[in-house]
Amino acid sequence: MPKFTIDLSQGTVDKLQVLVQRSNENQGTNLTLQQWLKGNADEMAIAEELGLAVTALQEQQQKDANAALDASIRAKRAELLADA
Repeated sequence: MPKFTIDLSQGTVDKLQVLVQRSNENQGTNLTLQQWLKGNADEMAIAEELGLAVTALQEQQQKDANAALDASIRAKRAELLADA
């Protein structure tokens, strides 16, 4: 696995530490700054692919919902016609 070294100013580290602390409190985790940065880099790396997958899943769910609605409408129509 490639390793990267970056130089950050103390001011940047201080601000990032605040974000890490807030994130840890919100998520019930105890990540270090390094772990938090790696996790965020990983999330950024998959963001576009995940977005495409979410869109595809939403479209499929909508198609499935429409198919179920159509089937329910046809069943209700048949029921009403049978009683007519």
